[in-house]
Amino acid sequence: MQGVVAGEPRIVIEHVTRIHPSCAPDWPTPPDGDGAHRVLIEGRPRIAVTVEASDEGENRSAGGNATAVGRLVGAIDWLAAAEPGLYDALDVPLRPAVGSLGRKLP
Repeated sequence: MQGVVAGEPRIVIEHVTRIHPSCAPDWPTPPDGDGAHRVLIEGRPRIAVTVEASDEGENRSAGGNATAVGRLVGAIDWLAAAEPGLYDALDVPLRPAVGSLGRKLP
């Protein structure tokens, strides 16, 4: 997907999901060759962030899913109190975990 300004691509988004290492071997892979979530920002400076999350069994798919579900779980009480309707991620407030593990909010 591209965001184009004055005929020039300014933002390019590419999402690669690999079911198995043998699928599409020509697609980009993380530095260690195993599953990861990676964000690349081409520019000055070039920024590359790779996040590798795994569960207790070293399953990176499950670890990635666990990191994604946090926002959904954190929204349950907000959604339960909301009026009936259709909501998207922009409607749901961000809920930092501050205070839930002993640190108190100011």
